[in-house]
Amino acid sequence: MPQFDDKVVIFGPAYPLNLTPIWVANDKGFFAEEGLDVELRPTPGIPDNQHPRFQWRREGMVVFQSPAGSPPFRSVRENRERDDMEVNVISIANRTAHVFVARPEIADPSELRGKRLGVDSKGGSNMDARIVLRHYGVDPEEEVTYVDSCGLGELVRSLAAVGRHGGSLKLVNLTSKITDLLVITKLLTVFDSYDSEAAAVNSFK
Repeated sequence: MPQFDDKVVIFGPAYPLNLTPIWVANDKGFFAEEGLDVELRPTPGIPDNQHPRFQWRREGMVVFQSPAGSPPFRSVRENRERDDMEVNVISIANRTAHVFVARPEIADPSELRGKRLGVDSKGGSNMDARIVLRHYGVDPEEEVTYVDSCGLGELVRSLAAVGRHGGSLKLVNLTSKITDLLVITKLLTVFDSYDSEAAAVNSFK
């Protein structure tokens, strides 16, 4: 059996169900059986300029990104340097991985013109949404408003984690955009929010 010296890292902002084959292969030792030292590393919510992939490459690791986030498209969109470009070396799907969910009165994507669309700021759902909107004659840059909900999951997880230890989480100085997002997702009643830090601090007393 061949043995490869390189450390291989597969990272991604999430490990969704469509990546189950990778989890199983890793957990069952399939990579190791092929002489590969592979590690799965989730990297949720890390700003690009702080991303650890740069350090991993400096350390000589072979770095792959999981399909989450449409990496090849994002590499181009972010105007990355050539040595930080990503290519799609394998795909386990033959269609877009995202589905539009709309109000009952929306019959097809062409009727999303002038509406608000909930997608992440630059990942796979954003790319898929733009492709579909153009296909149906809607200008994705001018004719829809995007609402990025990436941070909501982290807020909910933080609230739960703090609650398990008997604490509480307060939100302060929310922008109108974030307030609208919390209203749309019906999370505004879940969080305690305040207009000032002093009011939030006083609420703990």
